[in-house]
Amino acid sequence: MWKGYFDGACDNNGSKEMQIGAVLIHDNNEVEKISRRVGIGTSNVAEYLALIALLERCNERGLIDDRDRGMFWIYGDSKLVIQQVRLRWKVRADHLRPYRDRVLELNENIRARFAWIPREQNTLADALSKRLTTVQE
Repeated sequence: MWKGYFDGACDNNGSKEMQIGAVLIHDNNEVEKISRRVGIGTSNVAEYLALIALLERCNERGLIDDRDRGMFWIYGDSKLVIQQVRLRWKVRADHLRPYRDRVLELNENIRARFAWIPREQNTLADALSKRLTTVQE
């Protein structure tokens, strides 16, 4: 059974540099990690970019939700992103709509299900999204 976790981080100390982290897991074994800087933006954009990177990797691998062997779940601690991609919340910020639409497009073949989890349950993706942070003195 496949699972994915994603998280985005944004330096709120002025630079607004975004970083993403995601992990793909198969049968409780880590398969792949994603961690990189993705430019300047906001926390919500970083969250979306982390999810998009995870879904792109899933598409590259040809993964699909196989209900005979268990559903494919993707977890994130951004309630906004999860509820928007589940189409439960409207996308009120126009700049986020293309990101939500890209997630839906990428998920057409995969058919993963999305679930919100508390930050404490998303520690690996959270750490990956922050591992490139440099401390400036």
